Amino acid sequence: QFAEYINSYGPIILLRVGHSKVKVITGRHQVRQNRRGGLPANRPRMVAAGEILSCGLRITLALTGEHFWRLGKLAVHTHFWGKVVDSYAPIQTDTTRDVILDILENHQGHQAAANRYAASVILRVTYRKSTPTT
Repeated sequence: QFAEYINSYGPIILLRVGHSKVKVITGRHQVRQNRRGGLPANRPRMVAAGEILSCGLRITLALTGEHFWRLGKLAVHTHFWGKVVDSYAPIQTDTTRDVILDILENHQGHQAAANRYAASVILRVTYRKSTPTT
């Protein structure tokens, strides 16, 4: 069956298994390209802000690579594993209520309210601090 898929669709196939998707890479060249995919997407160095002021500890200013992923795992990713996510329902509910109230008060600022929702949930989960509403 896989041989038919490869002949029909090429060396990279995305399969749906239950509710999840599985990426199947069948060629050596494609595997190598997939592993190197993140390297060309690296961002430029920010010496003043990223290295001097923050000592390289800001995730938003970090270069991609081993150090970046170590920072990400320590600061953010540990908050989004397994059953821990279920405990964030009250945070999402409170933040959603604030966004709805903001949109009802100022419907023209709906985009800012949506941006504030994303920022507020991430800040509350990661640092236990919230962004102010309007």
